[in-house]
Amino acid sequence: MTKEETLLLAATILSGNSIATNLTSGKELAKRLFDLAECINDEDKKRGLTHSRGYLESKDK
Repeated sequence: MTKEETLLLAATILSGNSIATNLTSGKELAKRLFDLAECINDEDKKRGLTHSRGYLESKDK
């Protein structure tokens, strides 16, 4: 799944669109949401941000 597909899926789920209910299983939804989290984390790392206890922190601090 590409980053764009993952982000589109997340936007669809958050908007309440019926595609979220059409996924074949909760396992598939969990995998796609995990993919989304990885994409976000990768983008944050590129921008020099790290995750700590649920908060974003800049490496500059």
